[in-house]
Amino acid sequence: MKRSTTADGRVAEDLGEHGTVHEARGVGQEAGVLSAEGLVKRFGGLVAVDGVGLTVPRRAVVGVIGPNGAGKTTLLNLLSGALQADSGTILLDGSDITSANAARRAGAGLRRTFQNIRLFPGMTVIENVVVGMHVQTRGWLTGGILGGRRVWAAEAAALQTAYDVLEEMGLADQAGALAGSLSYGRQRRLEIARALASAPRVLLLDEPAAGLNSAEKRQAADMIAGLPERYDLSVVLVEHDMDLVSRTCSSVSVIDYGRPLSDGPPAQVLRDQRVIDAYLGTAVTTV
Repeated sequence: MKRSTTADGRVAEDLGEHGTVHEARGVGQEAGVLSAEGLVKRFGGLVAVDGVGLTVPRRAVVGVIGPNGAGKTTLLNLLSGALQADSGTILLDGSDITSANAARRAGAGLRRTFQNIRLFPGMTVIENVVVGMHVQTRGWLTGGILGGRRVWAAEAAALQTAYDVLEEMGLADQAGALAGSLSYGRQRRLEIARALASAPRVLLLDEPAAGLNSAEKRQAADMIAGLPERYDLSVVLVEHDMDLVSRTCSSVSVIDYGRPLSDGPPAQVLRDQRVIDAYLGTAVTTV
């Protein structure tokens, strides 16, 4: 993996298989920590994502909304590396990660949660978080075979980090409980805690409020809104709950039939007649 230094002093990594490190035009606060341009993904004759771009500023929450089947989750899959784009570019802190696989993107600081919860129900809460830190702790197995104090120290440090994140997420009191025994809302929170423990630069959240009751949604909104400052990261939020979107996002992008429809501040986008006609049905009051 090659490294170079960007104009803002950050170390950039070449995560592609054949490309070279290059600095995005205007990388920095203006261009964003994560930027995508012209993304296209086809499944046979279906164009699921067609020319979509996205810019995520540092320490910001950017929403992605649209009707069911609009291509939102496919977009997250393209950003995370679960799918490879047919065309377009994706940059993370100035590094071209378009050709990188999901593991390399995760190692570079791009982590995600899923619409359907993907915990290990038979493992404890804290074990689930530690497993989510595998990108940082993958030397444990070899080190464990060879022995050594450094391995034990690394394991202890990882457990402490996991516990600290659980405490901040209000789950420390259930660190030793089986993940499958948690309420649905707490399982959602645990999945986010697992992603946070690896210190991501960008966190991709796929419908984190799905299945939550009204009180849990308000708690989720407060938690998500506080993530950028607390963890020094950016968030891409795919969500159908417009109240949560308006409470947490600094900007919103709308996709319809795989194509970009509108983007801007929530107060503007959620009153855009094109968005109302395609998705909302009525203007949404923002907070």
